[in-house]
This record gives sequence, C-alpha cells and structure tokens, in this order.
Amino acid sequence: MVVPRGVAPSPRLCQIIPKWDEMTSQAASALRSLFGVLKQKKMVFADPTRSVHTGRIVAAIPTPIPAGDRQTTADATRENTILSVIVALAGVHALHPRQIRALQLSDIDLPNRRLRTGGTDRPLDEHTARAVEEYLTYRRARWPRTANPHLLVTRRSAHGTEPVGSYWFIKQLHGLPVTAQQMREDRVIEEGVANRADPLHLAAVFDVSVGTALRYATAANDTLTAASHHPEPAAGPAR
Repeated sequence: MVVPRGVAPSPRLCQIIPKWDEMTSQAASALRSLFGVLKQKKMVFADPTRSVHTGRIVAAIPTPIPAGDRQTTADATRENTILSVIVALAGVHALHPRQIRALQLSDIDLPNRRLRTGGTDRPLDEHTARAVEEYLTYRRARWPRTANPHLLVTRRSAHGTEPVGSYWFIKQLHGLPVTAQQMREDRVIEEGVANRADPLHLAAVFDVSVGTALRYATAANDTLTAASHHPEPAAGPAR
C-alpha cells in the first residue's frame, strides 16, 4: 500500500486509496478532483495528488455493429415512422443523438435533397428522404397546428418550440440491440472501410476532429484486416 505524500496512513484510507501505479487514469483523475475540492473547502491541509501524473485518458476504439443486430434494427423500423427517421439520420448520415434532436425543419431541403447540420451541407439520400417524408405526414396529421421548428416533436414539445428531450429520444430505441450512438459509429466505420481507412476523408465527410477521425480510421483498418484474414467463402456452382 502506497499512501500519497501529505496524508497520514489509516485503515480507512488504505481501503479507499490503492496503489497509484495500479489505478486507471479515470480513477486517478477522479481522486485528484476529490482532493482538490477538499482542499478548497479547507478539509485537508494539502493536496497529496498534486504531483501525481495520471497519464492520458485514451478513448476507446469504436466497433462495427454485428450483421444480426443491424438486421434486427432495420426490421424494427418498418412499422415505426419515428424510429425509421431516427435510424436513417444516425445510421446513414452518422448524426449524433443531440444533432438529431436539434435538427430543424429548415435544415432539411426535400425538393433539392439536401441536409444541413453542424454547418455542413450534404446530399440527402432517397432512403432518408422517404423516411423524413413519411414522418412529416405523420407529424402534420398528429399536430397540424404546432409551431415547433424542430423535425422531431412530442405531445409535450408540440405546444412549444424546444427540441425533444434525451429521455424521450432514448425511449424510442427501447428494445433495439444497438443505440443511436452505435449506429453513428457503425456508419463512420463503414465509410472508412470503403475509403481505405483514410482519416482525412472521414474528417471531411463527417465534420469530426482529426483525433476522432483517427480513431475511426483505426477501427476501419481493424475491420479490413479481419476481413482479409477471414475472407467470405466462394460461391458454389450455379444449379
């Protein structure tokens, strides 16, 4: 047991603080924050973690969605217009859940098949356009007088101008094997696989930082490597 400098050892403290070299970066950072608050409140005389370097927190590499989960998600959208438009925006355009919730009617140009989000103007594919059109038909029939400028509305938000809440959004995906964030990640990886894991291409297409693009490029490269090690079996002779 290694007790940080400036803190008297005690049985209770020994239960709380493990060896620094065995701690994760997240745990060490959390402990540093804790002692920082305690020092500000003058509950301790010194911050024993001040000189401790916790290292860098490394973001996890995203992974593709299994084919079975992807099919299950696609099947669930067939009778659900709300889910259909959410899955299209996350799974085709790789929009973050908060971007989908914030999307406004003025951001979607159906006649010219354009989608504007985050300062980026991109083509709107036929699948997503059809999903949006079907949802708008439902929206107009359900809330014909709403003045809410957002694409997605609820029984509550239809009477105001605010976007839908995160709880409502998550609830729409209840029962699916994947989340909207996982759909988004899967789409970016798919684009990376199709473009030889080029991080600059991913950064330009999805308007993400270089660091984020590198993570997705790594995931795409891992997918390409796995595919090369396990090629699909050749088709048998036609009968």
